[in-house]
Amino acid sequence: MIDFQNFRNSGNESEKKATAREVVAAFKEVGFVYLRNYGISEDTVQNAFMKVCLVFEHAASMMLIYCVF
Repeated sequence: MIDFQNFRNSGNESEKKATAREVVAAFKEVGFVYLRNYGISEDTVQNAFMKVCLVFEHAASMMLIYCVF
């Protein structure tokens, strides 16, 4: 988990670069990042997750209609 607060709030270029290096390393080593203190409200995040779930639910039903298995 990477704390993004220093990147967002720091005027110090070296602190921002250190956070950026952590993000790049996570993508290279793990394939994704998990950020905290990124500045987006929890309500907005939960709303986005719900919409993603709806998209995948719809996509699955469309595959059943149009795909031949």
